[in-house]
Amino acid sequence: TGVVTNGTTLNARQSDRLATMGLSNINISMDTLENDVFAEIRQKKDLGKDTIASIFRMRDAIIRNRSNTKIYVKSVVCGPNASNLVPLVKFVKEEGLDGIMFQPIEAVFGRTVDYGDEWFKNTPLWPEQPSIFDEVVEELIEMKAQGAPIMNPDSHIGAWPAYFRDPIHGIGGQLGNATGLEIQDTGECTVGHTHLQLAAEGDIRL
Repeated sequence: TGVVTNGTTLNARQSDRLATMGLSNINISMDTLENDVFAEIRQKKDLGKDTIASIFRMRDAIIRNRSNTKIYVKSVVCGPNASNLVPLVKFVKEEGLDGIMFQPIEAVFGRTVDYGDEWFKNTPLWPEQPSIFDEVVEELIEMKAQGAPIMNPDSHIGAWPAYFRDPIHGIGGQLGNATGLEIQDTGECTVGHTHLQLAAEGDIRL
């Protein structure tokens, strides 16, 4: 069992509790190291600083309690942070975190609102120049080959340029496995079976 969180209210006491609960992992959402870009994506000031501080607190708690819980970073891939993905991977590796997974931006799921097939035309987070991902994808795949703890399969990362150029027809449903923490080449997403998500309104979701 794992926990998905943005970590912004994760203090030392809570970190110790989580580290001793026997969780397989703590999955912390962090889209970039740039605080201003993070605020643009998540619409909350200083979220980036708070999230990084929480990651360090959680890491220290795991070490202090000799816990086997792993820390994963999850990043939404979008226009504003396209040039920030490589530094984020370097951060995860240098700080000794257990892995990073990328989720290309998509229509909001788990809600009753139907945003339609052309939802991407209504978000400022969609990249204006999808070609920016051509070079980013090559660099990420090379970093993974050199030992960077990127959890997405190469085939998934390699599909991003086509997806961002044509999200309706480009690659069909090939991005479906992006949300899984236990990503396998079969493409099946397991996060809905193994992780609890605490929504902003207080609901617990599977």
